[in-house]
Amino acid sequence: MGKYEYSCFGDDHALLANKDGDILYYNFINQNTFLIDRQHPSLFSSLQIHNIDQIFITCGGNVKNNSQESEKIIKVWSPNKEDELIMKNRIVTGHTKTIENSIILGRNKIITLSTDKTVRTINLSTNQFESIIPVDIDFYSGCPIDWNTIMLAGIGPKINIYDIRNKKLTKTNKLNHDIIQISKICRLTETSFLLSNIN
Repeated sequence: MGKYEYSCFGDDHALLANKDGDILYYNFINQNTFLIDRQHPSLFSSLQIHNIDQIFITCGGNVKNNSQESEKIIKVWSPNKEDELIMKNRIVTGHTKTIENSIILGRNKIITLSTDKTVRTINLSTNQFESIIPVDIDFYSGCPIDWNTIMLAGIGPKINIYDIRNKKLTKTNKLNHDIIQISKICRLTETSFLLSNIN
């Protein structure tokens, strides 16, 4: 399979992927391995992998013909009783540009961030859109604050808080640091967050 660029871990299983789109599912308990070839390539755009219990979500990446066109889709996977990884759903997000990042909100929603100036919420239980929020800047990172609120960031020192249910910006904070681009946000405690600057 080669180098694993992407990974996601559950309590007793893992999902690994490379840029060619090969996906490896591994069960830690019975040590079963299941490999499927070229399912979600990411040669030019990053792939995100999320885990909710026995469900895996792959998001973003590229089309399979190795062109530089981005693939704006979400795939939902689940292992069967034989530890074979099965694709349960393929969801077209409707983004017109690359999915730069994605966030799991609660236990059944995925938020997708794109440079098409929209933030989209998809319910993974129904595979339906819940909201499309127009924004005025490109967001490259984010994290959930609670079951309905997310923190988003992009170029520069601004942090934006969005209410997903009401589809609106509720707060903007400006950091007193030299920030090029916030590429990662990680929540440490209820009130503290770790931010990664791209430089």
